[in-house]
Amino acid sequence: MVRISDARMSATAFGAVILHVSPEASDAEMEARLAFWRANPPPPVATRSYAKLYIDRVLQADKGCDLGFLVGASGSVVTCESH
Repeated sequence: MVRISDARMSATAFGAVILHVSPEASDAEMEARLAFWRANPPPPVATRSYAKLYIDRVLQADKGCDLGFLVGASGSVVTCESH
């Protein structure tokens, strides 16, 4: 789901808000983009601290936005009613 809005939403302020965006391109296009990115990686945004941990380890939105190394570690089931 992609939602772009100019209305107020929980935990956001007024103005243009983009909640989630995922790339949607053909497999060939994604392969070409990945090959280009691997050959020309951008400089690191953060080299240490929580920002570096976030960049390296937080999963994408479709995977739950959790730290990857914590997934399945607690053994607890998180229900939608608990949020």
